[in-house]
Amino acid sequence: MNTSSDFELTAQAKKVLTQLKKDTSTPLIKIKPKKAKNLPLTASKFGGVPYWLPEMPYPVDENGDKLVLLAQINCSELPPLPDFPTTGLLQFFIGTDDLWGLDFDDRLSQKGWRVVYHEKIDENISQEQVLALNIPLTTQDFDDDDLLLPVEGEYALLFEIGKNSISTCNYDFDEQFNETAKSLKITFDENDGLIDLIGDDTYDKLYNSTAGHHIGGYSFFTQGDPRCELPEYKILLLQIDSKNGIDWGGGGVCNFFISLNNLRNRDFSKVLYNWDC
Repeated sequence: MNTSSDFELTAQAKKVLTQLKKDTSTPLIKIKPKKAKNLPLTASKFGGVPYWLPEMPYPVDENGDKLVLLAQINCSELPPLPDFPTTGLLQFFIGTDDLWGLDFDDRLSQKGWRVVYHEKIDENISQEQVLALNIPLTTQDFDDDDLLLPVEGEYALLFEIGKNSISTCNYDFDEQFNETAKSLKITFDENDGLIDLIGDDTYDKLYNSTAGHHIGGYSFFTQGDPRCELPEYKILLLQIDSKNGIDWGGGGVCNFFISLNNLRNRDFSKVLYNWDC
């Protein structure tokens, strides 16, 4: 049976959450994908044919196998977001192996995946020139029947500005929750878990509040935040969720992170790639 003390604790916990949501509110760009065909070479897209300069070495994995385009963002199509490029193309390539290029022991190693930024775009490059490179595509049927890619086909992308706040997915949530409680002069017993204080429904809503496809803002995970030992990778370059026919191993999610300094310097050689399910 709930006591007046229980209700008081719940009210205090929700007060802390309200303040924390306000304090951590961060802009992001929501991504709305829509199935499409034969999108322009330089368009923003999930899957499909990537823009590529024929004279540039095409990205490959450790075995020399060519990578497949996961996503391409034409930065001129984005609503303004602090520190993100406003021109050029930002591309995300993954491997066609069973882990889609990810090394779980070294999420920074781009040996099986790649992030590429084209500061300038050559409008004279044709799709035929790119296809002549004999690259794998999300729109093709692979000989290996067991090979599944998280994105099949191609998607046009629509962008919309939005915002979200920190959720329990983030590795430093507890620390920020405690700091906010302290600032409000609210104390909890160390044995009082958040889920006990606010209930399952509120907890689940908070946990899932950072899900979806987006650029920037706070991220979503199904297994846990891999940045505990890499806290400098604060900026979410791209999150692709299991929605709209996209599937990361049965309901998972993919994230790419970068440090603020490297983002400002347009250095995409140092990016953290993660997906879990």
